[in-house]
Amino acid sequence: MKKIAENKKKILLVAVALLAITFFQSYLMAEGLILNHTGTIRVTRPDGVVLMIEPGQALPDIPSGSRVEVLSGSIEIEPSEGFIQVVVGGSVATVKAGDNITASIESNTSISDFKVNKGQVNVISRNTTIALSAGQHAQISSDKVTGITTVKSIAGSIEAVTVGVKAVIPEGATFKMSADAKTRNVHVECVECPGGSAVCKVITVEGKIIELHKGQATDTPGSAEGEIQSFEARESRFDAVEVPPQPVRPEGSPYGN
Repeated sequence: MKKIAENKKKILLVAVALLAITFFQSYLMAEGLILNHTGTIRVTRPDGVVLMIEPGQALPDIPSGSRVEVLSGSIEIEPSEGFIQVVVGGSVATVKAGDNITASIESNTSISDFKVNKGQVNVISRNTTIALSAGQHAQISSDKVTGITTVKSIAGSIEAVTVGVKAVIPEGATFKMSADAKTRNVHVECVECPGGSAVCKVITVEGKIIELHKGQATDTPGSAEGEIQSFEARESRFDAVEVPPQPVRPEGSPYGN
């Protein structure tokens, strides 16, 4: 009986040890994925489980294919394997193994901020794809009503493509880009250009180069292939409310007719 009890005790200790190792490995996996976060993030795992993580809370197991949404503050993420989708405002970045990015959102303006520390990451915002390499840093905002995406280069010369039309955005410049779903025309506006040796330019689908200065814009046909998201201005309206019939007051009523 004593030997059986000792065996059961050993089995229990082994089980506890295995559980501790599994937990520790999951913790390391989470720590290796999200290196730092200062705000609130929402994690949607591939199995559909949604987790809200507040600042200071322990990080859960975040498997490959998960979606991590930055609701406030910033996050630094580096997947050890597979990929993770990082959502900031209206922009989505697919971060692969070997990539390292820092992403944040401004609470007052909802402007997304992406800085690539290692690797290469594509950020999709509405109909525009922004390609960021190591050392490049961009701020992105998108209007969900008009479909206009605004891209500002904080560091590096950044390429942004809207339906096959490429904008080359030098450091310090800001561009607005949008596409018309009916005509497939792409509108590109140079909001800010630093000047000097920096050149703000647009490369059409045919390869034609158009230089833009501050305040200038161009419209050019987009690619004939690929789906274009459509955006329509929404009118504010009130639904008619049926007024209930008023009670009929008998003649001679002290309350009048």
